[in-house]
Amino acid sequence: MVENAVKHGLLRQSKGGTVLIRIARQNDFTLIEVHDDGKGMEQEVVNQLLSPTRKGKGGIVLTRWKLISVTSS
Repeated sequence: MVENAVKHGLLRQSKGGTVLIRIARQNDFTLIEVHDDGKGMEQEVVNQLLSPTRKGKGGIVLTRWKLISVTSS
């Protein structure tokens, strides 16, 4: 997630930017948040990328697979 924020959020900007990483405990869970001040994406693109029917080897699909495999064990 951090690599993605740097690669796609900040390196495309000529002025650089900021990545904020926050890790906290919430009850029995660990909450990890990654924020950047990059350009972002249109909401329609986000919805398509996060669609449960989306297939492929792209970054968001791989990240979703990693998170599912880590959290379901």
